[in-house]
Amino acid sequence: MVLLRGLANTGNTCFLNSVLQVLFHTPCLRLYFSSKHHSTHCHKQVHEECVMCVLERLSNRMNDTAERTHYITPTALIRQLSHLNSAFVVGEQQDAHEFFLCLLDELHNCCAYGYTSAMNESPISEIFRGQLTSQITCSACSSPPSPAITPSPSPSITSSPSTASSPPPPASPPPPASPPPPA
Repeated sequence: MVLLRGLANTGNTCFLNSVLQVLFHTPCLRLYFSSKHHSTHCHKQVHEECVMCVLERLSNRMNDTAERTHYITPTALIRQLSHLNSAFVVGEQQDAHEFFLCLLDELHNCCAYGYTSAMNESPISEIFRGQLTSQITCSACSSPPSPAITPSPSPSITSSPSTASSPPPPASPPPPASPPPPA
């Protein structure tokens, strides 16, 4: 499905628009937005709007066939920039990757409230969280590498849950190297 509308650049907001396009073209997230699940269960008061509510509304507007414009200005999100991070100043150039990570963390926090899980999960972490795998080889004995699986502490590292496989169990550490024979 292709979005029906683009986003207006209101002066140095291309970093924001590019991140929104990525999020709005993520199929699992677009389905979540279109379900309006978050806004119907949001813990914020009626006169307040969390960032997830803003993005849900914006995503649904971008796909609304009744909308008459060819582009939408993400004004409500632009107003919340400084609440995401004080470094994000309206009208100044920003780093898209930094904004993406900050926005994912905020969306996770919006959704984690009341989410039933002991693992600090949310729909955002289910879509975007990944795992790092590292291999360490002993330089003294060149023992074979033992993989170590490390869950990411935030939803900032992307991995599609549909393509992610179950991680292998962590390998036990290699035995300590024997001391060299006496000379």
